[in-house]
Amino acid sequence: VTQDASGGDSGRTITPSSTCPADFQAAKARLQQADNAAAARRWSEALTAYDEADAKLNDINSKCSLQDAVEATALSDAISAKKDAARQGAAQSEIQSQCQPATLKAFAFDNEAAGHMEKQAWREADQALAKAEAAWGEAAELCDGTKQESARRNQADSASIRASLAPRL
Repeated sequence: VTQDASGGDSGRTITPSSTCPADFQAAKARLQQADNAAAARRWSEALTAYDEADAKLNDINSKCSLQDAVEATALSDAISAKKDAARQGAAQSEIQSQCQPATLKAFAFDNEAAGHMEKQAWREADQALAKAEAAWGEAAELCDGTKQESARRNQADSASIRASLAPRL
């Protein structure tokens, strides 16, 4: 039995639960699973595990000894930053998952335009290049880093080639 550490004169005592050591181990294990999922970039799984670990640690705070509560609070405080990083990773992953289809769509229009240009079908080539230019713009918005830069260069290339077709239209 330990005295209430709240600083008040409530006279309340906390009787540590006999399950505290096992509960603490379970919370630490869940936290480790969350860290492993985050390291493997399984963001949804990591966020769920962090939430569960945090809930277990909060439970330990309310029913276990002061020493356990202090350690649980320290671990719980660290979870907030880890959850933020996992959310950011999930958002980044979502952006990347949208980047590839947009890039493939733009390449398809570029290829279509090249085929029309081989056949000297200038009007069709112009239309395909206009679609490619728009698709590269979408890809630039959905991608980041070098993929975004590449999409912008490809958009400019499509616009330049399209402008060079103007005399043939």
